[in-house]
Amino acid sequence: MLRWSLLSLLLLLPQDPDWEKLRAQIDKISSDDAAERAEARKAIEKLDKDLLMRGFRAKEHRETAALALGVLGDEKAKDALVEMTKSKDAALRAAAFEALGGMKSAESVMAKALGDEPRVAFAAARALARTSNTSRLWSIYTTAAGEVRLDKLQTRTRALAAAVAADAVYPGFGANACVAALEDRDPTFVSAALLGLWQMETLEPLKQRTAPMLARLRNARTRKDLSDTDRERAGLLLLRSGLAVESDLAGMLTDPSALLRERAIKALTPKEPAKKDVGRWLSWLENDAIARDYSKLIESWIAKATGTDPGGDRTERLKVWKQWWTTHQETVFQDSVTKSIEAGVKWLRDNPARGLNSGQAGLVALCLYTMLKSGVGPNDEAVKPSLAWLLKQPLDGVYYASLAAMAFTEAATQWRKEKETDPDLGAKYRRRAVDAAAYLVCAQTNNGCWGYKPGDGWGDNSNAQFAILGLRAAQNGDAKIPENTWKRAAAYLSKSQMSDGGWGYTSEAAYGSMTAAGLCGLLIARSTEKNRAPGDLLADKDVARALKWLEENWTMEGHLYKNGGVGSGIGSAYYWLWSLERCCLVTGVKKIGTHDWYREGAEYIMALQEKTGLWTGSEGVADHCFALLFLKRAFVDVQTEGAKGKASKDVATEGGKGK
Repeated sequence: MLRWSLLSLLLLLPQDPDWEKLRAQIDKISSDDAAERAEARKAIEKLDKDLLMRGFRAKEHRETAALALGVLGDEKAKDALVEMTKSKDAALRAAAFEALGGMKSAESVMAKALGDEPRVAFAAARALARTSNTSRLWSIYTTAAGEVRLDKLQTRTRALAAAVAADAVYPGFGANACVAALEDRDPTFVSAALLGLWQMETLEPLKQRTAPMLARLRNARTRKDLSDTDRERAGLLLLRSGLAVESDLAGMLTDPSALLRERAIKALTPKEPAKKDVGRWLSWLENDAIARDYSKLIESWIAKATGTDPGGDRTERLKVWKQWWTTHQETVFQDSVTKSIEAGVKWLRDNPARGLNSGQAGLVALCLYTMLKSGVGPNDEAVKPSLAWLLKQPLDGVYYASLAAMAFTEAATQWRKEKETDPDLGAKYRRRAVDAAAYLVCAQTNNGCWGYKPGDGWGDNSNAQFAILGLRAAQNGDAKIPENTWKRAAAYLSKSQMSDGGWGYTSEAAYGSMTAAGLCGLLIARSTEKNRAPGDLLADKDVARALKWLEENWTMEGHLYKNGGVGSGIGSAYYWLWSLERCCLVTGVKKIGTHDWYREGAEYIMALQEKTGLWTGSEGVADHCFALLFLKRAFVDVQTEGAKGKASKDVATEGGKGK
């Protein structure tokens, strides 16, 4: 009886862990996968500390037990863990740093390891993030950044790892540092940046840097000096971040990586096949590399979307489906644009705190202009209070004054049409547009450009574009703009055009959004000055050179330029397309070279729209507005008298069609 009682008692005592299984779990605390690291920690946190201490005292289990105790925050394991950080085994060093996280007395050891090889450096960075306070983390980063030598990989890796550590208190800081590093010429450093991004718990902050992130990851996907693993990781990051569009996914269907192919086809498989995608699917079937593995699946989507299953062999089926697409593609496209616009307008209505009621005068003005151009009248309760609020705001800054001139001119124009019951309201809108125009006239710099505010001794082509659009909109209303303002603006833009036909922000290399902005400004200023329709200026040397630049540098991320052979992104893709639309619509240009700029741009923009109706980019809600304005083909009228050609019209579209 006593024997059975003792046996029962022994069975109730905590049992030693399975040390082999525990070691496998321990190894995962430094995994490249953030979710796997978190799961390993949760499993270790359930272990009995006393049993681990018993193992810690036993030589054969000391290392494993020390790592587990470190995860549990037991300082008794610190010396053993610090010793492990000196190991020749990088995996063990990384695990030791993960276990040291939170131990203040080991902070200097962690900081020193930021210069280790990337996997270990990032593990040390995460340990620091769990250990140090805000000021200390920032001090570590600034010290590392100050010691960077461009010819020394270790110093740059140290600064990158320090930025990842600072991410704990400045969300997105480390991610942005890694994104910037992706354009580096050294493939080893780019590899470190890809690893840093991959190990992060979330890539959400990167959605605010959509254009640069896309460009740099796409570039990494094709860099021949990177390893297969790195190129695969760049593709997986595109998928994980949610930034990949259908063209990215389609490209992955022929990738050497089986994992990428598997995830790409999964992401591409629609819940409900839609008619709008039939043309794209047909083009995929013409690619033998895609058709070889996925023809049956893609054909099933087409059959369901079109409601046709023609039978016969593959050639006969494709012939029937191509004929169907030829008949329906324009209707399908217009319907898709209309639905996209409706969803975008609804998002602005449903999220006033982020736009119409944000309290940021410039953004409120842009949102108002967008809503007015999107068919929402000035009497609508979604915009009327915001117009009233904006009337009370002081004119402060060229961007805001330009947008105010555009918004209030549009509101006044529509007020006349809607016969607003307040007899003074339309007049108030018109007066405010005139005031904004006067502000812009005064803000013009001596050389004919515009800076951020009156009195700035310098200017840039982005402010110039907005100022010219605001002035032209106001002149379409009641404002009288001095002829010399237009003359000086046209002279400045002609002089600042670069030898290759493009424009930069100021004097740096030309890129798409600024070339489109420069061309738009030149067309409006010159046509107004000379009283000629913008369409009559297409043969002008400056205009022809700019259009040629846009043709030769065509891409949907057209504001990207090449820097030392490596893609570099700046600004917003939506701003680029909106700027492109300005100059194309004002002249009636339907194609840039062989490119149907509106169809390609609209399809690109619609592919980036989120399910909520929002477009997200580096410029926040402003990008949402630029996307809507592009789809609506809404632009500032240039009315001329006695012009040789047909004058432009100020139009907003329904589903991409002019009224």
